[in-house]
Amino acid sequence: MSPGNLADQVTRDYAAEFGEQPEGVRFAPGRVNLIGEHTDYNGGFVLPFALSTGVAAAAGRHGAGIAVSSRQRGGRAVTAPGDRLVPGTVSGWAAYPLGMVPGR
Repeated sequence: MSPGNLADQVTRDYAAEFGEQPEGVRFAPGRVNLIGEHTDYNGGFVLPFALSTGVAAAAGRHGAGIAVSSRQRGGRAVTAPGDRLVPGTVSGWAAYPLGMVPGR
């Protein structure tokens, strides 16, 4: 699926899940390291390149909490309290995307 088609799909999924359009949609390409796995942070050389496949995310404000859903996981969105989100609050797959939310 092309990045544009993937962005359109997550926009539709977001609207179906939350009943409104997202405020933004972003795409991040996948990456392969041809050489240099685990050497970049040790001062070594690397040769990464982007892939046409990747991940797309739609986001928007939705009440006081934070909700995430994944097409790969199915089911309803996982919600977390936006003002009390600290490590250990959320477990499972949702802990990864929610770990990017700044704590208070």
